[in-house]
Amino acid sequence: GCTSAPMSFRRRIFIHYDTCLWFSALKPRPVTMAGNDMTLLIMGLMLVVAALAQALMPGFAMLGQARFPWLLAVTIYYSWNRELHVALVAGFLAGFLQDVLSPFMPFGYSVGCFCVTALAVNGWSRFVNTRDKVALFGTAACVGAVTTLVFFLLLSSHGILEYRAS
Repeated sequence: GCTSAPMSFRRRIFIHYDTCLWFSALKPRPVTMAGNDMTLLIMGLMLVVAALAQALMPGFAMLGQARFPWLLAVTIYYSWNRELHVALVAGFLAGFLQDVLSPFMPFGYSVGCFCVTALAVNGWSRFVNTRDKVALFGTAACVGAVTTLVFFLLLSSHGILEYRAS
């Protein structure tokens, strides 16, 4: 490990994390195939439940009938807690389900946005404490806002949505 420096020397340096932890975070995570069958089965069930919840639950009246993004939440969960290949599968399947269930969304927009979200969140989760709930909720809020903005820009650039300031 990284215990070559004496403890008193490390205490004098005013750095929150040890340098060896940062370098070990840059190493790719090992890809393990053990348990992936059960992970994919549970992911499929979670995605079906999330798609049903997103399609059938009513929107919030105070937010202009906006619905909670259940499929994006599943993508963020798997990106935060799992390997990159599992996160990309979750992002692809969640985006596919959202594209299929949305009457006005062109096919492929959600798949692209959710896969980029999975890449970003999975990469960010290597540099933060993944057990910290504040970091998770802050990341999810930022990712949700950016994804909503990207959806708006994509749809308005093709004339599907119209923005009129009154």
